[in-house]
Amino acid sequence: MRRIMTVPFFTNKVVHQYVYRWEDEVACVVEDVKKNLEVARSGIVLRMRLHLMMYNNMYRIMFDSRFESEDDPLFVRLKGQGFEWREE
Repeated sequence: MRRIMTVPFFTNKVVHQYVYRWEDEVACVVEDVKKNLEVARSGIVLRMRLHLMMYNNMYRIMFDSRFESEDDPLFVRLKGQGFEWREE
């Protein structure tokens, strides 16, 4: 996905067209974190959720759709294909 995120996706026109969707996606991250009661007790590592946010932003630009959660079957398949992050 990193290779796909190139200059043509971030021209002035594209930024103006998608800025509201990106803001919505950030709001979804905040809501997901607030809903998770375990976060209040023990904390959270946001890397995975932020990675999902980045993928949702690109996926919405390309296909006008988004992954519902980190457990979305298509997102899980993409993780299985060995994309950028390595779980430690």
